[in-house]
Amino acid sequence: MKKNFENYFLYGFLILAVGAMVLAFTGFTFDTTNNIGKTDTKKNTEAIEESGFKLISSGSTDPGEVSVDLKPHEAKDGKLEVDISVNTHSVDLDQFDLKEITTLEFDGKSINPTSAMVLSGHHNSGTLVFDVGKDIDSFTIKIIGIPKVEERVFEWR
Repeated sequence: MKKNFENYFLYGFLILAVGAMVLAFTGFTFDTTNNIGKTDTKKNTEAIEESGFKLISSGSTDPGEVSVDLKPHEAKDGKLEVDISVNTHSVDLDQFDLKEITTLEFDGKSINPTSAMVLSGHHNSGTLVFDVGKDIDSFTIKIIGIPKVEERVFEWR
């Protein structure tokens, strides 16, 4: 009987250890609010304060979704440059032309980028360039048609 108890104890301990490793590697966390557990995914638009303009993120990399991050720089010589990162695990990004689906709105005007990277694969980063003609500090960038958010609106005020 004692030997059976030792075997049960050993097997139970091994099962707990393997389970803990699986949870650790999948990003599972315990939330002390009212959620028992959750995986860490970016769902909503987030803004992170940094020097100059803030970084704004929209979307996630969940199945069928795309995460888009924008970080503008100060306008120089009439050009506004915006760092962009587009990431997914399941969407074919080759079908989206950033020069066509992206607009910058400021001072009652709406313009497309004069330069944009070509999306391909699943992980992209580059720069959008807009010819604004002057320094601007309040504007909106809209990107339409990238799943699952039909219209992404990024605002800097």
